[in-house]
Amino acid sequence: MRASRVARSTEAVTYQVADGVALITLSRPERLNALTDEMMDDLLPDACRRADADPDVRVIVLTGEGGNFCAGGDLEQRVTAVRERLRATLEHDHPDLGRFVLPLLAVEKPTIAALEGVVAGGGLALALACDLRTARSDVRICSPFILRGLVPDGGATAALVAAVGYAAAIDMALTGRVIEGEEALRLGLIQRLWTGGPGPAKTLELARQIATLPRQATRLTKRALAADRYEAVRSALVTESWFQSICMRDPDFDEGVAAFLEKRPPQFRP
Repeated sequence: MRASRVARSTEAVTYQVADGVALITLSRPERLNALTDEMMDDLLPDACRRADADPDVRVIVLTGEGGNFCAGGDLEQRVTAVRERLRATLEHDHPDLGRFVLPLLAVEKPTIAALEGVVAGGGLALALACDLRTARSDVRICSPFILRGLVPDGGATAALVAAVGYAAAIDMALTGRVIEGEEALRLGLIQRLWTGGPGPAKTLELARQIATLPRQATRLTKRALAADRYEAVRSALVTESWFQSICMRDPDFDEGVAAFLEKRPPQFRP
């Protein structure tokens, strides 16, 4: 196996290549692989661009370390930074909240998310930005933004509807409820479900199968089927950033974040 780390000061995202498959791993298991600004702004985009440019890579698999995919943005680290970013969005009209998904959507090679354990918030947005999603039976998928006084972001307002339809998407978004394996498969959140086995092993089997297919036909098939996805998500990011800035000025956002950090039910205004 040829393996190397992403060239940054942190090892929060790792990169390996073998058998035509690039494995990009979110590597903060002690935080359920929650996303930091550095991961979203630099490490993940760099890994995606690196894999797309690598002639030895035919398929890209995104996964998380330690039995969980990704718990979303790291609120404990990011609340102040996100507020500052949203203030800049309002003042300068350059919405960039959630743009970490765009480099993944821009990849020309097939992408697969290998899901297990917690898949929440920005983690769900990342999974939805992949072409295919596989999951272990212990997967727990949710869009908990409403419980923090927020709207979904990371392009999920467009990608979730595209994946499961409006009714199922708004059910998830308005309740924040957890979707488990069989229901996720039935809804179309995932395309393969497996039981047992370590990490992304089953997903890597699928990726290696796809990696044996004709390179040019695979790339053009994806381009044809995904023609509108990038623009739909980019447009959604503009709306999400604006709506998120409104939500973050509301006292219910402060209560939602405080309740999350204090591990208690939120008490929103009547």
